[in-house]
Amino acid sequence: MENAPEGSRGLYASWQTASQAAGVLLGGLVTMRISLSMTPAQLEAWGWRGPFVIGLLIVPVGLYVRAKLDEPELFQKVRKEAPGLSAPKMLSIEPHALLTGIGIAVLYLAAAYVLFVYMHTFAVRQLKHDGIRLT
Repeated sequence: MENAPEGSRGLYASWQTASQAAGVLLGGLVTMRISLSMTPAQLEAWGWRGPFVIGLLIVPVGLYVRAKLDEPELFQKVRKEAPGLSAPKMLSIEPHALLTGIGIAVLYLAAAYVLFVYMHTFAVRQLKHDGIRLT
């Protein structure tokens, strides 16, 4: 986002959120495919490891990006000039900002839980939907 052209920062920053959602979707599809192709006994014995093994394939990409890409100039400058703040110090200086940030994160995680974890349970138990066998 720091290197985005003026007027396009929101668009550039939105790719981070969109790629997270795409990763969750892809992970769900892989898990669903594995779940549908195995019996419950196979899933419990060894099949649950499949998505984790597949997830390891992205590790070399992450290591490459981390090793080859430089931090933006602005970030390097700020890192040298501004000392880091610990959470207790931040709480004493900017309690409202810190607690607001924590509150936003909690709301986001609660919404993600409802959407990705509880929705299936609700559909099966309350709406009597057959659902997809997950285990």
